[in-house]
Amino acid sequence: MAATCARRSRAVTVRLWKARHQYKRAVAKAKNQWLIDQCKSVNQSAQHGTKDCWDAISRIKKTMTKTKASAERNMKKSDGSAASTPQEKSRSLQRSFHEAVFSDSVSRGLCG
Repeated sequence: MAATCARRSRAVTVRLWKARHQYKRAVAKAKNQWLIDQCKSVNQSAQHGTKDCWDAISRIKKTMTKTKASAERNMKKSDGSAASTPQEKSRSLQRSFHEAVFSDSVSRGLCG
């Protein structure tokens, strides 16, 4: 099966550009509305106490900083040694997930 490399028509390109532009505007509008809501929360909580006010300010500050990349965790195999290859890490993660989801205590909590 051969892939075809057809160029997009001008109409499709314009529609795509408009859709991206609309999306970016919607995201910016939602972010601005969230910030306005947080500022209202600060104003309202300032009348009742400082804890709620500082909580709202902390939420605002957290959104203005870049997130840090999380460090990769070393998975352990069932025998307790460190998993070194991606396949071993995958098997360890699968085992861990399976134990967490399908353990008796979790199943009883969800089903009964």
